[in-house]
Amino acid sequence: QGLSMGGYSGVYDVTPDHQPVLGPISEYAGLFVDFGWSGHGFKHAPAVGDILAEVVLERKARGWDLAPFRWSRFREGDLLPRASATDPSHAKRRATSPP
Repeated sequence: QGLSMGGYSGVYDVTPDHQPVLGPISEYAGLFVDFGWSGHGFKHAPAVGDILAEVVLERKARGWDLAPFRWSRFREGDLLPRASATDPSHAKRRATSPP
């Protein structure tokens, strides 16, 4: 019989396409989000924080296209492909790589 010495818990969130949602939610003025990283968002938080700060302050992200990560993609049926280290269908290459 063991004795529990404590533990931690947290939310492991995923979106239907396992890709994050970044940017404004058009249905709610002034709401900007960053979620759905499926457990690895903490690694990206500093960079994404800087990018979203630009979006909030300047209404755009200089040098970044956040459109693929928009909230409305679920309603539109425009889900992103699952990304992997060897899969050329990753969102950054989706428009330029053959299927």
